[in-house]
Amino acid sequence: MNIEVNIDGVYYPATAERLSKDESSLEVSYPGDWRPKEAVSFPNCRVLQAQSSHAIHKGDTIEALFEQTNGQCGWQRASVREIKAEFIVVDSIEGPQHTDVVAANKCRNGAQYTRITAAELRTETIGVPEDLVDHFSIDANLLEFQNTVKDISMSFDKERREIKLNSFVSLSLKKAVVLSEMFFRDVRLKSQLRARAEEAERLLQHGSQRNEKDSPFVDEFE
Repeated sequence: MNIEVNIDGVYYPATAERLSKDESSLEVSYPGDWRPKEAVSFPNCRVLQAQSSHAIHKGDTIEALFEQTNGQCGWQRASVREIKAEFIVVDSIEGPQHTDVVAANKCRNGAQYTRITAAELRTETIGVPEDLVDHFSIDANLLEFQNTVKDISMSFDKERREIKLNSFVSLSLKKAVVLSEMFFRDVRLKSQLRARAEEAERLLQHGSQRNEKDSPFVDEFE
């Protein structure tokens, strides 16, 4: 689930991977792992809902994507000092102080955000067939399903044999439920193909060893 996290007055792009066990925060990761995975409280998270196409004028208060001293780019509130073609001269008004020339496509004017709260979080569960329990016990496999749906976080309860879904977008929950059967079939098919390939390899190796053992002659040529 794509979100933005407030760190020292700057909103950085991040991915909400799952709800924390005590359901008081989100476990998030950052692009390129520039910052370790961490639990972030709800008040420091937001979701971009809509981006306005309002024209930007001198003196407007907007949000601009500034390069920070840590080498990453994050969103800050800023004042428009000057506009030059497709570039905008901006001064930050919150967070670290910046005066910079930013491309117009890296500025937001009138963007709408959803402040994340536990009350707005929607949940759903998907039962997992017994033959796939071990598959979804591996985090990487669960993450593959999660990335198929987008805007959702998943956790697997092995004891209950179910995937717990969390999202602020009801449509994402419905999409996950609809896609689950198709995804389960795909996992089974891949597992069967893998098993057949391994069996074929085993038979080939066994046949090769048998041929070497059964051959009593060694031909020599001068």
